[in-house]
Amino acid sequence: MAKYVPMDLLLSLSGKICGHSDVYFANRKGTHYTGKICNPYKGEPSALQIAQRNKFKQVQQAIGALTEEQKTAYEADFRKQNEYKTLRGFIFAKEYEKIND
Repeated sequence: MAKYVPMDLLLSLSGKICGHSDVYFANRKGTHYTGKICNPYKGEPSALQIAQRNKFKQVQQAIGALTEEQKTAYEADFRKQNEYKTLRGFIFAKEYEKIND
């Protein structure tokens, strides 16, 4: 994984350039990275992979169903911590914990 310093046009570049590209761009904790996907998995998903995908879907649905009061409470808790950079990531982690319990 290589670090890069983006110019203004590429400041918010993330993900892959196109669907069949094997090069990706990421921004983690303020540092910009680029990398190459080597040996991607091309087989059928295993039972554990399917289970993990279903958990992800459940969390996404739970986040979408949050009330304004719950979002406000999460926002207050988010401001008290330093582990997660984004509110969305913080909420995802907390909702994911609920599913694993």
